[in-house]
Amino acid sequence: MGLSYGSIGVIIVGVILNDLMKEVCSFLDLSRLCSLYSSESSGSINKIPMDDILPATKFEDMSRVNPPESCRICQDEFDSAEKVRSLRNCAHVFHKTCIDRWIHEDKMTCPLCRTLIIPDFYFFRL
Repeated sequence: MGLSYGSIGVIIVGVILNDLMKEVCSFLDLSRLCSLYSSESSGSINKIPMDDILPATKFEDMSRVNPPESCRICQDEFDSAEKVRSLRNCAHVFHKTCIDRWIHEDKMTCPLCRTLIIPDFYFFRL
């Protein structure tokens, strides 16, 4: 009972697909692609700057009908001069330092609703 050419082909295709999936998963590693502190990286991989994806603005400059009263990460109220980030996929607002620390810990979803922080269209620009 030997292996036929068909079963050998299936094994080879399985090995190739397994390797391909590993490469795709490593390429789409969100913590690598969206590393927060790209200015602190000493010449390593080209990283996406967080200010390009989620620009920080002053809380008083936000144009929202019902702005949130407090950051849901630290529970502190927003001051008008504080820098905040509004997530594009879900529009939740957090202190810049709070959400930056959240993302730096490889948490790539919104702390409230768990949608992806990085907009889908951003990956088409890579």
